[in-house]
Amino acid sequence: KRNVRLTMKNISFKWNSVKQILKIGIPASITQVINPLGMAVLIFITSQGFLEAGAVAFSLVFRVEFFAFLPAGGFGFAAMAMIGQSLGAGNKERAQQVFQKALRYGFLTAFGFGILAMLFGKYIIGIFTTDPQVMQYALWYLWIIAGTYGFMAAAMIEASVFQAMGRSWPGFWIMVVKFLAISIPLSIIGVFVFDLGIWSIWGAIAAGNVISSVFGYWWSQRGIKQKAAPLKSVEQPPS
Repeated sequence: KRNVRLTMKNISFKWNSVKQILKIGIPASITQVINPLGMAVLIFITSQGFLEAGAVAFSLVFRVEFFAFLPAGGFGFAAMAMIGQSLGAGNKERAQQVFQKALRYGFLTAFGFGILAMLFGKYIIGIFTTDPQVMQYALWYLWIIAGTYGFMAAAMIEASVFQAMGRSWPGFWIMVVKFLAISIPLSIIGVFVFDLGIWSIWGAIAAGNVISSVFGYWWSQRGIKQKAAPLKSVEQPPS
């Protein structure tokens, strides 16, 4: 008695649509894995160089840092939908405007949170620990890295923009540059080669945030200018 009936003759396998989903989805899912894996490696390096106090401080401030990821995720998903629609309609100018607004709002929101974390970090960290060594390590982290939260958010938004173009691998490479090319190698060199303090790891993470963001901005700008329409039209089921 239902108006919509499911019949086998209307069910067909649309391989072009499936390929497009896999083309975007597989690299995007791998990209989501890079960040926690990269942070895990950095925590390991910190624990090897500065023992339990360093690892605890890192884990503690990472929980605070989670709030800086929220605006990046929100504006990134919004930009992905709107840029995809704009490029699909052949409107590169509107896609560029959406990208710039999402980037600006995401950057400023995360940067503002970073400033608050720097100003009130002592009180925030004090809620979770009274250990003076952990407190000092955590405060150094906020003083060095929190000011780059805006760049961290921008890199995440830039990775989302490529998904709107039907390309996910560039976002993967932005995260690879952040961790495997910048933060992790510089941390290893600073701690195990030059025997520097824990601030060298924090500085390496900050450098990774800034450089990956600048690299991603250049790449995404170039991609939007060159892209006329990101996706082939998805096949519609028979009426």
